[in-house]
Amino acid sequence: MDKHIFKCTLYFVPPTNTRQRLAQELAAVTFKEYAFQDANTLEATQTMINTRVVTDFPLCDQEILLRHLHKTAGDYVTEYKKNGKAMAKLPSEFADLEPFTEWCLATEQQRDDKRLASTMAEMQEFYDAAFGRLEDAIVYLDARFPLNEMPDDAKALMHLMQSLVMVSFPIEVWKQPRLLDSGATYIQLLKEPVV
Repeated sequence: MDKHIFKCTLYFVPPTNTRQRLAQELAAVTFKEYAFQDANTLEATQTMINTRVVTDFPLCDQEILLRHLHKTAGDYVTEYKKNGKAMAKLPSEFADLEPFTEWCLATEQQRDDKRLASTMAEMQEFYDAAFGRLEDAIVYLDARFPLNEMPDDAKALMHLMQSLVMVSFPIEVWKQPRLLDSGATYIQLLKEPVV
């Protein structure tokens, strides 16, 4: 397969509000961005793997994500058939961000995949719309809900803001979706605190 996996674990005190959770998201995204820069030894690592001394590698199970996708898609179809319109994903106070709900992604991997699949223009449009609402979202979520008791529309808003954190490096620093000089390197988050 010609691949090597570096496993890293980030430990945080459990967040008690949106501001703390988004700060943790920024720390994790920052860690990932700079880990790319430190992955320059991949060629030597790959040479070692090609010796075939190590023969078994664990794979992760994506079944739960697939089941969730099918259930969520079914819920949207049922709601559309029932009401003749798509459900609003965000709280009504954030209706102006509804055009960007494809960024309401629950996991870091989904957000990173969306980032890499997006153009700079798409990310800039999202960033410009969402960044101005970041503080409003933090205040709204912190004032109303504990992190582990958010209703679906509040979770969607939280995930939207986590995507904003994800695109902040390409927009503010790298000026492209993928980190410069990272080659074929990628980092996959295996476990994260999901809101």
